[in-house]
Amino acid sequence: MADYEILSKYRKDELNRIENILKKSLELIAFIKVYGALYDKHYNSFILNINNLSEHYLQDFNSDIIDRLYNIFTTAKEEKKSEQEIFEILRKELYNLPAYSITEVNDRSARHK
Repeated sequence: MADYEILSKYRKDELNRIENILKKSLELIAFIKVYGALYDKHYNSFILNINNLSEHYLQDFNSDIIDRLYNIFTTAKEEKKSEQEIFEILRKELYNLPAYSITEVNDRSARHK
C-alpha cells in the first residue's frame, strides 16, 4: 500500500509542476494576444513560439526558457513598466529564442500544407 501512496503522491506533484509551467506559458500567451496586436503585426508568431516551447517542455521537461521569459515578464510588471514596454522586452527575448524553437514552427506549418 505504501508504494501506491508514494506513486500517487509523485503523480500529483508531477501534475502540479507541469500545470505551473503551462500556466506561465498561458499567461505569456494571453498578454501577447491582448497587447501584441497593438504593437506588432506579427504577434501571432510569438504565440506560436511560446506554444512550441510548451511542446518542447512536455517532451523533455526542461522549462528553462519558459521560466526565463516568465521571470522577465513578472519583473517588468513589478517594475511598473507599461504594457508596451513589457511587450517590447518580451519581443526582444522572443526574437532571441534558440533556433529549434523557430524552425519547429516552420516544420509544423509545412506538414499541414
